[in-house]
Amino acid sequence: MSLLSNLSKAVAIVVHPVVMPIYCTLFALFCVSPWATLPSGVKTYVLLSVGFGACLVPLMIMGLLVLMGRVSDFEMPTREERVLPVALTSVATAMCSGVLALNGMPYAIVVIVLCLCVLTLIATFVTPHWKISLHGMGVGGLLAYVSMLGIQSRTDFFVPVAIAIVLAGLAAWSRLYTH
Repeated sequence: MSLLSNLSKAVAIVVHPVVMPIYCTLFALFCVSPWATLPSGVKTYVLLSVGFGACLVPLMIMGLLVLMGRVSDFEMPTREERVLPVALTSVATAMCSGVLALNGMPYAIVVIVLCLCVLTLIATFVTPHWKISLHGMGVGGLLAYVSMLGIQSRTDFFVPVAIAIVLAGLAAWSRLYTH
């Protein structure tokens, strides 16, 4: 394998859609925002909740679908294979968002996961017709969220937005290079 091919695969892992909720949560909890001052115990709870409900559960769903033969592998090479995993991810993220809301977590954190739910719902209905880049959708959501967080908190979010833009560019390059 070439260096570019290996780099493309590494980028695809770093910007995988399933880790975008973690990145958004980290930006919200640790950048200059109203939630940066939350106690460390609350931050830990939020990160664990988002990590479990919006990241680990969808990965476990994918693993089960691969084991059951419903999906050939984690890359889901065909449009048809993507519908069920993406729909189930939407359900998992909706449940995660509800748990966070019921436990009184900050609105911005609940919205992260709720937006992921909406994005996966959109992807569920678009995927049978077009093989869109789920990586692109995920990192685009990250960029939009970080930008809106900066606008809403009225702070200098240049560095987080720049990081999100670089990740978006890397995701686009990786997906185009791989396919």
